[in-house]
Amino acid sequence: MLIDTAVRAGVERVYGVIGDSLNPIGDAIRRNGKLRWIHVRHEEVGAFAAGAEAQLTGRVTMCAGSAGPGHVHLLNGLYDANRTRAPVFARPLRVRERQR
Repeated sequence: MLIDTAVRAGVERVYGVIGDSLNPIGDAIRRNGKLRWIHVRHEEVGAFAAGAEAQLTGRVTMCAGSAGPGHVHLLNGLYDANRTRAPVFARPLRVRERQR
């Protein structure tokens, strides 16, 4: 549902670090075939990259962060996107109970 909604909103790329809570999102992106996962070395880089793409294209972009510190790492890039009014959708995820 999240991926279909993102595609309908015009998202073409999702920036983030795959693993833990983001594995189901990565699988859904692969199955969907309309979005590209852009792997970055750090969640903060993903948020800044999504903001930069949104500023350059004027289209909504997406970044994702995994549980715990990953959420916090998104903040600087999201602050910058907000400050410049770049349309960025951030999806912080957490590890499911049965995965812990």
